[in-house]
Amino acid sequence: MVLPKEFSSGAVIFNQKGERIEYLLIYSGRNHVWGFPKGHGEPGEDEKTTALREIEEETGLTDLQFLREARFEISYPAISKRGSLKGKRIEKHAVYFVCRSDSREVHVDNDEITAFRWVSRDEALAQLSFSGLQDVLRKADAKIRKFLNNTSVWTK
Repeated sequence: MVLPKEFSSGAVIFNQKGERIEYLLIYSGRNHVWGFPKGHGEPGEDEKTTALREIEEETGLTDLQFLREARFEISYPAISKRGSLKGKRIEKHAVYFVCRSDSREVHVDNDEITAFRWVSRDEALAQLSFSGLQDVLRKADAKIRKFLNNTSVWTK
């Protein structure tokens, strides 16, 4: 049986303090899980536009630099919470970009997103609620460390 699909976009966001790289995790009070900012696209949006809008809505961050060619997609079975598919089994596809933010000024809405943390890679791996997100973080961290000081691979 082929399940209907839903798509969302977001990012693994990091901040560098000296030699220390910290990752932004957000807590969804609605779903009771730690993860990365992401959400569903609106009509006419591409993946990157969706990610930018969702990140700003969920965290207030707007100073993002994207790591070129760093796009990770995971898929998993879920129960839809949206529209005509609400309550039905779906195949969820989530795309994550890798972004640097020089700001640590995060503002959550305390409605859907109720908490946030800047944490090390290992702390993030322990905190993330799903193995798929842990895999995304491992891959993102490897790319970040490889390209961190190469300014030509970062874009707005």
